[in-house]
Amino acid sequence: MMLAIFFLIAILALGSAPSVLRAEDATAPEKPEAGVDPDSIGPFRVRHYEIRSKKLWKGLLASLKESGFPPEEVDEKERFVNTSFVDFESKDYPGHVVEPPNLRGIDTNILMIGRIRAGKVAFQARVSNGPHGAELKIRARILGQGHDRRKGIPVLVDRRSTGVIESEFLKQLEARLDIKSVDEIP
Repeated sequence: MMLAIFFLIAILALGSAPSVLRAEDATAPEKPEAGVDPDSIGPFRVRHYEIRSKKLWKGLLASLKESGFPPEEVDEKERFVNTSFVDFESKDYPGHVVEPPNLRGIDTNILMIGRIRAGKVAFQARVSNGPHGAELKIRARILGQGHDRRKGIPVLVDRRSTGVIESEFLKQLEARLDIKSVDEIP
């Protein structure tokens, strides 16, 4: 137990100032807002498909709803969607779902754990015309439990995704639409 506390204090001493949201403030902006560390939100994963973008868009919306990620913000013209945050458990995914906390700076009061067992996840996705048909850009925004040492309250902290959650969703989407990406996935 003492070793775990020492480890968490060491991470805290080396960690960067994370972006912090209280549970009631959980929203998913397309661009990081003031106070949100851009390094805590992962990049979009890009896939190209030989399918019309309109068909991919409709399939994406249906797959999100079917997978339990209700769209919160939908822009039909730009074909952009933000889903609501839903609870998840990391044991439902193969591998770690978040990267370790950033190890730069010492000005943080938020205690973060290296691995999270549960949290909240939302998707941001955009469908556009690509070189081979349709292009899909998708990323997961993950909120994990943290603790504000100064105020003594639990907070939700933005954590950078490893891409595991996005990959699992893309497998479901591709199976649903019976499509394969034309990209070489490493």
